[in-house]
Amino acid sequence: MKNNRSTSAAMVATASRQGTQGPIADAVRHYVAADHTTAVAVVDGAGHEADVVAIAPVLAEVAARNAAQHGAVRGVRSCPGSRPRTAGASFSAKITPGCPG
Repeated sequence: MKNNRSTSAAMVATASRQGTQGPIADAVRHYVAADHTTAVAVVDGAGHEADVVAIAPVLAEVAARNAAQHGAVRGVRSCPGSRPRTAGASFSAKITPGCPG
């Protein structure tokens, strides 16, 4: 029996540059769930302090995983932006296989 299942792949690419005032607190992560749902999260942390630089990739990872499993809104809400030390912009998107773009 022939398998007629189509396959697709998502390409995730990012670019950034070093900041002019020290390390940057920006991070991008993507996650592909077992059902091939793909999510991407971008975190633009505020400031250049070491703690913000260190937590930005963690927040992006958590947001991407939450977005893939529970939706883009939950992905964004999983990034705490209410505390001044980590306040910044965040974005997440969810792509579900088979759904029209």
